[in-house]
Amino acid sequence: MAKKMHYTFFVNPAARSGKSMVVWGEVEQFLKSTGVAFDSRLSTAPGELRKWAYQYAKYEDSADRQLVVVGGDGSLNEVINGLLLIQKEVSHWLIFQRDQETILHVLTVSQGRL
Repeated sequence: MAKKMHYTFFVNPAARSGKSMVVWGEVEQFLKSTGVAFDSRLSTAPGELRKWAYQYAKYEDSADRQLVVVGGDGSLNEVINGLLLIQKEVSHWLIFQRDQETILHVLTVSQGRL
């Protein structure tokens, strides 16, 4: 039997002047109502998403986990930079390999710049 997929959400509450929290609230309600396995972290300071992405990449080495960013282009930039930091340390973690599963998803709340 296949393992149930688990999603980790990194949420930037400040994105789009707080609009991200409206989006996240709707997504969280849907996830809970459908029984999707997930956890979430709400950032409180600049640079926090980058640190979390680094830690996620370093310690979450499982094919049944997916990372989702809820925020704008700045949030995505922080997360990608955190993932790239780990790529320098761990040769098997290459986020741009064609044969790998998708590990990063984005729920954008930006003004269309993504």
